[in-house]
Amino acid sequence: MFSNIFTSSPGVWGGLIAAMIALPILIQLINLVRQRTVEWAAMEFLLKSYRRNRNWVWLKQFLLLLSRIAMLLLALFLLGHVGCENDRLAAMLGGNATHHYVIVDDSFSMSDRDQKGSGLDHARSTVREIARLARNQNGHRFSLIRFSGIEAAGDGVVPIFDVEDEQVDSAFVNRLESVVTGVSETPFCIDASAAIDAVGEKIAAKSNEDAIVYLLGDFRKKDFGQSSDIGEHLTELSTQGAAIELIRCVKEPHLNLGITSLRAMGSVRVAETPLMMEVEVTNFSSEVARKVQVQIESTTFSQSSDGAGRNVTAKVDELPTVFFETVEPGKSAIRRFPVYFALPGQHSVNAQLEDDAIAADNSRFSTVEIESAAKVLIVDAADQDNAASLALALNPSQLTGIQGEIRTTAFLRDVDPDELAEFDVVFCCDLPQLSDSAIQKLEAFTTAGGGVAFFIGPKANLTFYNQKLFDNGTGILPVELDRGVEIEDRSAETASDIVPEQHPIFAHVSGGENSLLDLVLVKKVVTPSFAWLQDKKQSKVIATLRGEQEVPLVIEGQFGDGRTMVVMTSVDSAWNNWMRNPTFPPFLLLLEDYLARGKYRDTEARVGAAIEITQPAGKTTPDVTVTAPSDMPTRSDTERIESGIRLQLAKSTSDSQPQQMVATLGASQIDSNEETRFPGIYEFWFRNRDSSTGLSRRAINVDTQESQMELVSKQDLQTALAGARPTIVDFDGFNPEPKSKTTSALGRLLLIVLLLLFAGEQILAWSCSYHS
Repeated sequence: MFSNIFTSSPGVWGGLIAAMIALPILIQLINLVRQRTVEWAAMEFLLKSYRRNRNWVWLKQFLLLLSRIAMLLLALFLLGHVGCENDRLAAMLGGNATHHYVIVDDSFSMSDRDQKGSGLDHARSTVREIARLARNQNGHRFSLIRFSGIEAAGDGVVPIFDVEDEQVDSAFVNRLESVVTGVSETPFCIDASAAIDAVGEKIAAKSNEDAIVYLLGDFRKKDFGQSSDIGEHLTELSTQGAAIELIRCVKEPHLNLGITSLRAMGSVRVAETPLMMEVEVTNFSSEVARKVQVQIESTTFSQSSDGAGRNVTAKVDELPTVFFETVEPGKSAIRRFPVYFALPGQHSVNAQLEDDAIAADNSRFSTVEIESAAKVLIVDAADQDNAASLALALNPSQLTGIQGEIRTTAFLRDVDPDELAEFDVVFCCDLPQLSDSAIQKLEAFTTAGGGVAFFIGPKANLTFYNQKLFDNGTGILPVELDRGVEIEDRSAETASDIVPEQHPIFAHVSGGENSLLDLVLVKKVVTPSFAWLQDKKQSKVIATLRGEQEVPLVIEGQFGDGRTMVVMTSVDSAWNNWMRNPTFPPFLLLLEDYLARGKYRDTEARVGAAIEITQPAGKTTPDVTVTAPSDMPTRSDTERIESGIRLQLAKSTSDSQPQQMVATLGASQIDSNEETRFPGIYEFWFRNRDSSTGLSRRAINVDTQESQMELVSKQDLQTALAGARPTIVDFDGFNPEPKSKTTSALGRLLLIVLLLLFAGEQILAWSCSYHS
């Protein structure tokens, strides 16, 4: 009511002040003209007393009149919030300005929709209401920033306000409308901390204003729960004198599913060979999701060979729908499905859920590098008897797509690192020893993600292996070797010579009874040293001889980004009959697939993150053209935008490591980078020195942490943010006057003066009443 009566109009204020001054004077004049006859015997005595005290009586009555006028004026100022609101009279009397700081959550969880609209729709309407109310109070100021309104600048960040410290008037409201209309959900997973800090810096720089901070969002539990540190940021604003109002734009969560993973499972990615992929769907809501369908598309890209070199034909195939009967609340479900690519190259797969509360997490993209063949290097001694059998087991009847190339140790010594990098796995079959150059290249290959498998047999020089390959635990070999040991024939009670642990390379025999693996006979093994058995460090035993942990048969290690595996018996029939057993080919195929995974690491990135592109040095020109999605897509046929970056020569970690040219798209400091702001497939076009073109694709997806739908209750929110003393309301119960809003020192001073005047007026009135 008072906001309508006590307006900032000079005419209205002038009339109110004149009325407050005139009212006591009018009452005083009325009292003066009211006369009545009083019979008094000693009139002469009374007249003498009156003439003697007349000046003093008039003075007291005049002071009484002034005190009453002052009391009415002070009451008027207090009711009109003088000293609390920035109207013109308050400014003249030294009152503080009022500044409305609005912080809007624009993360994609704000797309959660009810019958009245999305959370961001409610936020837009509330921002308009705040501006409308501020316009009625002349002289108010307004600032607006979104959660995503932060940009990287060197080692820090710079806030970007959509509206910054503008005077609120009729023209401003019209300008604000275009700003508010342009506020949309971003694909970023960000919280309010950076935006709150930016507002805090503004408030700290202006001590002559009363700040009201409005935080508009959905207030998910993941951001505003008891463990959140946002309360500390809001408390800091409160200590600076700001009033804080939290406006909940989403009252209750709705059913939301999200695709949290889409990836290739196998490491043998060969044209015309089926590849298994895995899709994971998570239920982020509190109700069971039933009959969930995921549409799968695979896109095969073929590039023309004309002069331009950038003509690409995309063939989209719709795969059978992946079906989930139910997905429990807060749980994930996984399904596998095959994809088939007829051509080598870098292709893509897109998974799409049906529409639900949040659309951004219903799509997921993945890129798959398909080769004409999976190249495996088999290094053997000069006779190469072991290698021929190994190559046959890796690709029986030419069905697996694995191409085994048999070479001697001299090849490993002289091979170019770039050529070696074309292989997925290197099998070392009972090698006597290797040159220093070969060891360096093998280590560089493994560090970059390649896999190496060692079969230890009768030709192996154990001293060399320990000194050069194990190298006190720092080398590529994960185990220190001791000696070869003859194995006695097993008794009838012993089921199997090879006892595997639960591991992917033994998936074909895990959990079964009467396995064909029981028929494998091991006659001799190399045992590890006693010191290694006491301290295995990062090595892992995944199969033992007859279950004896002191006699491991298969040992796994890690070197750089790659994996290593040691089989402590020969690859041929010298020490065992495993190669003749039907379990050996599947074991070898699973071993190759497992070791090659370091070469096929998931290259998926989240929106806003930096993408690093590498190319061999000397083969590519520095200029790179990037094409990226122009909007948040739900299918692969979205519009594209184009930009450019440049490659720079990167320092090699070793002489044997091939030199690389590196370029980075986007900045990694924060999650609001414009260059990688949309999910989808990003293409990087290279111009090679021989005038041909190269193409690399990367998938970018949203961070599904933002898909969490659980809201924090008002009570829990009040508890978590108790230090900030916020007012918490829903968007449809917005309160433009927060209860916790502070008053200025002028308002408190007026109240104290009013109380003192009231006491003084009572004393003067008693003194002027002629009563003893």
